[in-house]
Amino acid sequence: ILYRGHAKPDWRLWSPLDRRLVNWVRRPDGELEYWSARKTCGLGWYDKLCSQVLDQFKQACGGVPGVDPVTNDDEYWALGRHFGLFTPLLDWTLSPYVAAFFAFVERLQHMEHGSHAYTLKGNDGSVRVWAIAMWDQIEIPGEFEVVRASPRAAARQRAQSGL
Repeated sequence: ILYRGHAKPDWRLWSPLDRRLVNWVRRPDGELEYWSARKTCGLGWYDKLCSQVLDQFKQACGGVPGVDPVTNDDEYWALGRHFGLFTPLLDWTLSPYVAAFFAFVERLQHMEHGSHAYTLKGNDGSVRVWAIAMWDQIEIPGEFEVVRASPRAAARQRAQSGL
């Protein structure tokens, strides 16, 4: 089982790159809906954008200590993800405790600074911890894949049992 923690239960399962490609618009009837560049422009456009982002990141990593020049694309994405790169990856973990930590970390930071009094549930709603069961045929190459970067790619990913 893989897990993911969200501080806000209404957050969608979108990668950082997908979140950057979405605008919320108000319809004439007043309802909010999202407009997605990925959905509108197509997967070919999205794949090309991903290639451009990754190529720029690879160039920026050239000569950086600790970055292996023979790192594969998945490892570059994983490394970039943990340095703030907008990637098509969505962080998951093998640990429900790590997922719960990320779901509650924002509330814990507020409590440490004494700025708010929170109950475990929180004054502004619940948190969400997602779980996805893994089975042999869940991965579809080019569509849905679990990226297992090597341990040398990102120490933070390894420490968080991240996938």
